[in-house]
Amino acid sequence: MTAQSNYQTTALTTLAVEINEHHRQAEASAKTALEHARAAGDLLLQAKGKCQHGTWGEWLVQNFQGSTRTAQRYMGFSKRWPELEAKTTRVADLPIREAARLLADSGPIDLDVEIHPAANMFPEFDGDGYEAMKADIAKYGQKVPITFYCGQLLDGRARLRACRELGIQPLTRNVDGIDPVAYSVAMNLHRTHQTANEPIGS
Repeated sequence: MTAQSNYQTTALTTLAVEINEHHRQAEASAKTALEHARAAGDLLLQAKGKCQHGTWGEWLVQNFQGSTRTAQRYMGFSKRWPELEAKTTRVADLPIREAARLLADSGPIDLDVEIHPAANMFPEFDGDGYEAMKADIAKYGQKVPITFYCGQLLDGRARLRACRELGIQPLTRNVDGIDPVAYSVAMNLHRTHQTANEPIGS
């Protein structure tokens, strides 16, 4: 292991300790919970930036004592703090759930994942069709897994967004040994042939 690798490992270990301390404080103190959640989000974003490509998810599971959804929420607070300040004069006193609701009400949430270039060949699923798919997931659950390839989201941006907005733990799968472009084209062609009675990609 090189000196640079040792430094990165030490830095990530230190960040994990600080992140978990803020996480514990956020859960223990209602009065200052949101500020601790934001501080944990600041550090989570630092840790994510230090992780090698494709290793962030594994690092998070192994080092963060909260859920992936909680980490995503904390990072959202960090990145979108000015939005909260614009919505209330006493942002620091907001309960965490209320802060999350205010951000959810302001529009589509940040997916906070790397998108594979092949996924960007097609426009994002939105409008009435998206709302129908989201309602289907809310009623029946997510049927089609969200596909990741080499640590990047290859298929299922709309499903991930819907799950995040609904507060549902998304069903995911990792694939390898494929042509990501051909896979993305095939999945999108399949969706265009689904019937109007079958919400796309739920």
